[in-house]
Amino acid sequence: MFLSGKKRLKKILLATTVIIVIAKLLLDHHTIRSMPEKKTPNDDFYYSLVNHLKTYKPIALEETSIENKKNLRTKNCKMADMSLFDDRVNNLAVYNNLNECYSLPDSIFDNLESNHWGFVNKIKTDLQKKYHHPSSSSKKTKEKDDNESDIGIVTVGGGKYSVLAYNSIRSMRKFGTTLPVEVFIPEVDKVGEEDFCFNVLPKLNAKCIFLSDVLPDSLLEDPDFKFDRFQFKVWALLISTFRHVAFIDADNYLISNLDDFNNQTSYLENGLVIWPDMWARVTPPTFYKLIHKHIDLNENPIRNVGDSITPFEIQYPEYKDNRMTYDDAANKIRMHNFKNTLSDPTSESGQMLMDKVRHLDTLLLSLYYNVYGPAWYYNMFSLGGAGEGDKETFIGAAFALDNPYYQIKSGMGITGFFKQKKEGGNGEYRGCGLLQVDFEKDYQHYYNYVRKNSEKLVQDDLFGNDDNDPIKKYNKGRIFYDKWMKDENNGKNLEYMFVHASLNKFDPWRLYKDREFAYDRDGVTPYRQFRDLKRMKYFDIELFAFEELEKVMCHDEQRIDFKYYQDKKNTDDWPKICLELSKRVEFLKETHDSAVKPEI
Repeated sequence: MFLSGKKRLKKILLATTVIIVIAKLLLDHHTIRSMPEKKTPNDDFYYSLVNHLKTYKPIALEETSIENKKNLRTKNCKMADMSLFDDRVNNLAVYNNLNECYSLPDSIFDNLESNHWGFVNKIKTDLQKKYHHPSSSSKKTKEKDDNESDIGIVTVGGGKYSVLAYNSIRSMRKFGTTLPVEVFIPEVDKVGEEDFCFNVLPKLNAKCIFLSDVLPDSLLEDPDFKFDRFQFKVWALLISTFRHVAFIDADNYLISNLDDFNNQTSYLENGLVIWPDMWARVTPPTFYKLIHKHIDLNENPIRNVGDSITPFEIQYPEYKDNRMTYDDAANKIRMHNFKNTLSDPTSESGQMLMDKVRHLDTLLLSLYYNVYGPAWYYNMFSLGGAGEGDKETFIGAAFALDNPYYQIKSGMGITGFFKQKKEGGNGEYRGCGLLQVDFEKDYQHYYNYVRKNSEKLVQDDLFGNDDNDPIKKYNKGRIFYDKWMKDENNGKNLEYMFVHASLNKFDPWRLYKDREFAYDRDGVTPYRQFRDLKRMKYFDIELFAFEELEKVMCHDEQRIDFKYYQDKKNTDDWPKICLELSKRVEFLKETHDSAVKPEI
């Protein structure tokens, strides 16, 4: 009896153990299945990034006593959009006036400052340690897929921008660039872009990338964090599989081969290359105080716009014999000519080169500036001026962190035309494209010609004439752009690399709705927007774009189902759009030979 009881007890214990083991396995299995699936090795990084962005959110404007951003200006502020050599610059872009144009109460400044540096601290102590990129790993050859590359091009698509990106990528291929391209599609545009993403782009060695493929779902659904359009450029750079990234706007046309950009000296030395805009910089002293850069007006300026090589007494002859006073420095000299400021001109972010492993902190601080850009930083960088947006956040972040960058020295070119008046003659000027030079040619010209020959250039151009007082003839800063940064052999601009069609985008819907982009004042006579093709390597950019769009929008056998046009195809407007496109292409073909005919 006793033995049989022991056997029964053993059986009960064994059965209980089995049940416990099975229950544990089932529990573990359930736990594993209920945990969010890990999408990438950077899940922890992204969780921490969004958490830090939320934690170090600056005070909202509506939480302050300030009614709107205009109230940040005192009654003494005078401001206007000013080109680089606008006559008003030396009155408006000066320390005292800029201080009047952006004035924060101490309590608000302290809030912005503490949150800014709190986030920077988390970049240094947490985020940089958690970020994983295969190219920075010793096991990178094993970790990267066969179809991944360390170098490539990134752009932002979605809706209208997918239409624009299609032709932009085609221009890359036309001029020999073979680098893979990743097109960032915002989540709101993900449904509807299937044809573009999965049928069209692969034929161009390109693909779409989505936040939902990289970020954990819980972050995308976080009600306390919005992925707004202001941030798309930074997110596109961040989630791209490339380490060495050439970012190119969807309406920007590359007209040179960019395949080897990561091996060029300017890029290797800096890891970040930024191109200029046409506007004078008006970033106020508040920003420099925020990033702990002291502007000492008791010291002489270190440059005059882009010219940092001409001696001070020649750049500022009025102070040759008399020391510049603090009052003069604060009221008569561009503030951005002084040390510890960003140099003129402002930035044009339609193209940018970045080593995002080397500049991860730059990229993350730029994201911070963009997340809180609409609230604070866009206005702080640009004072509500032309082009206000993400364009200053990249150079601003690099500068705040003391990171290296190369800012293109050559001025940006503009191409456009004068519209005819109804009564005849030239009317107002219409710009249609921004021209940006080859970054490496600019770098080599500046260092191997301008800097090496600076003494001779200054002597020849400032003293090599018969004027009794040649310094008075020196148009401050302009000679640097108008002569020294030109080809020394023929005096022409350095070779252009980008044509940014940002002013009148090649959008057939807009062409149809707004006839001023295709017809003169009479509404009947067609015209070409781009007429100065010589500077663009005689690339007929309009015919290139519209001829292809007419094929893929209006011919079934070649049709691309762009999301942007899906709600327009069944309307009465659609046949009219195609008719307008057909007429436009016919006109461009008829005028093609004369447009590309080389000038003698």
